[in-house]
Amino acid sequence: MNIHQSTIDLWIANDQDIYRDIMDALKDADNVYDFSTQLRDIVEGKLFDGVDTFQQDVMMSSLAEVKWNEIADDFWAEYVEG
Repeated sequence: MNIHQSTIDLWIANDQDIYRDIMDALKDADNVYDFSTQLRDIVEGKLFDGVDTFQQDVMMSSLAEVKWNEIADDFWAEYVEG
């Protein structure tokens, strides 16, 4: 797990609003791939709210390192299969 992914994991675990949104998406997802896409969209939506283009570009370069499928797999295994 890289530093960007660890940061996203920590942020998700400590932000009640984003965690709630992710749990709602998890309940509605048909499969883990769809959930990973929704997860990425939720996180990007929260991060990019009210920031300028330069900040978005910097954050996008970091988020490109995140393996969304691994985070989604962890949630899926714990809450859907578990």
